[in-house]
Amino acid sequence: KMLLELIDQQPNSDQFMSIYEKVQSVIGESLPGLESAPTPLLVLGSAFASYSIMTSLLNSSNPPPSTKPYPLGKYDPQTARAYFDQRLDRVIQRGLDIAINSLTFGVG
Repeated sequence: KMLLELIDQQPNSDQFMSIYEKVQSVIGESLPGLESAPTPLLVLGSAFASYSIMTSLLNSSNPPPSTKPYPLGKYDPQTARAYFDQRLDRVIQRGLDIAINSLTFGVG
């Protein structure tokens, strides 16, 4: 609630540092260990959080993906992408299978 009140204020250049310090204190109270975290970790964490939020917002209007990669029985890149985007583990496993088979063929 305090953070929303700070955002609603229209700061001028004189008030900026005061608002910045208030935001820092609110964050410090909410997440006490955050100020001691290394900067790269904070950047990575905020990038991941931003990506997660934006992805969920952008995909919220999309219908759920199909249970088959080609539900109409013909190649469709959009439905295939939606299908395999939800099954990253299977994609990685298949890629490793192909890489291992290729390596054994090349070595043998």
